[in-house]
Amino acid sequence: YASAPDPRRVYQGMNADLVAVIAKAMAKDPAERYATPGQLREDLERVQYDFVPLHAARLTDEKKERDMIADGVLEHAAISESSLESTRAPTSTIAKNASFLVVPRAEEKKRDWRLVLGSSCGFAAVAVVGYLWFNRSLSPLALPAVHAPMVEPNITVSTLSVAQASERKISDSVFPAWSSSGGTDQYGRWSELTVRGVALRLRFIPAGHFIMGSLATDPTYRSDEQAVEVTLSHHFWLGESEVTQAQYFSLMGENPSAFHGERLPIENITWHESVAFTKRLNAFVPGLHTRLPTEAEWEYACRSGADEFAARSPHPPHPPMGWFSAPNISTTQVVMGLPANAWGLYDMQGNVMEWCQDTYGFYPVQPSTDPLRLDGISRVVRGGSWAVDPAEGRPATRGKYLPVAHHAHLGMRILAEDF
Repeated sequence: YASAPDPRRVYQGMNADLVAVIAKAMAKDPAERYATPGQLREDLERVQYDFVPLHAARLTDEKKERDMIADGVLEHAAISESSLESTRAPTSTIAKNASFLVVPRAEEKKRDWRLVLGSSCGFAAVAVVGYLWFNRSLSPLALPAVHAPMVEPNITVSTLSVAQASERKISDSVFPAWSSSGGTDQYGRWSELTVRGVALRLRFIPAGHFIMGSLATDPTYRSDEQAVEVTLSHHFWLGESEVTQAQYFSLMGENPSAFHGERLPIENITWHESVAFTKRLNAFVPGLHTRLPTEAEWEYACRSGADEFAARSPHPPHPPMGWFSAPNISTTQVVMGLPANAWGLYDMQGNVMEWCQDTYGFYPVQPSTDPLRLDGISRVVRGGSWAVDPAEGRPATRGKYLPVAHHAHLGMRILAEDF
């Protein structure tokens, strides 16, 4: 351990909850350390997703804090409020103490990396510190401060409405080859595919132009949402609702959800499992090419052609309509239980957060066509959920999770390309 990094430098500016976890794991007195590797893993998972650790309390006792500073384990600046605020993730307003969101998998679903966590707490803590030291800019545990350029772009809002789409003279009689049935209603065109007796309906989303993100004048603006002009050059079909448990089970033969019900959204699935679902669906249906939506496609569909920039007004935007955290809401809800948006899409805001293709990062500065970011680690989730406040359900709000994360508020919606 002669080459171990100076802990005072490692902890500088780090999330205060993470500091508390590492300090507990490295305590001089063995009685003050974690009792089991499982406790350490649980606290690290909770801190990673912006929850308060269960077994390690943030330092509040001034004498204990001074002792740790004297021992070289901690710098006072590491737990300052300004430091804490600078390290919060975009999902920092998650309000529930959601220990139940970390849902154990069945025996056959356990990950190989769980075996690694069976080693001693001290070794695990050293490994975490070493990882953070050499990979601080990439670590999903030490959430980096967000600093985006604050130059307000010159934006002309231009979105495509359903009426404008009809002016393109897209024939209502044309449906994809994979469609088992289809039709037209007040929202536009829909197509349905059936797999093993279970139907899955998708809505036609026309190509168009919109403003992704939010303006700095928006009262709820966050620095990772800086507005950018985006053009989507392709039409596509998007799931009318989140993928349900019945739909997922019909194809995958399993249901990892924490809350069970055929018409409840599938949840507690990882990004990798979401992608696996789309690939298996493609294999079952000739001519079908489904995938997860990009976050640009997701936000465009969520806005459904509306000029949502209420931030240009001195009045804050109305809270989004959806299933969000409330005294009477403690689980997912049946899909399509609330009105659809203008393009016939249900539950785009609330119920479960939805995995997107993209890795998390800042938007392009210049206007962009069909943007897709794949150079990061964490994957983007959109839409808010039953476990978070309505502020997390705005069309522009972004979240991020590691692609191996599985929680009772993480689900999916599929996109089918329009060939």
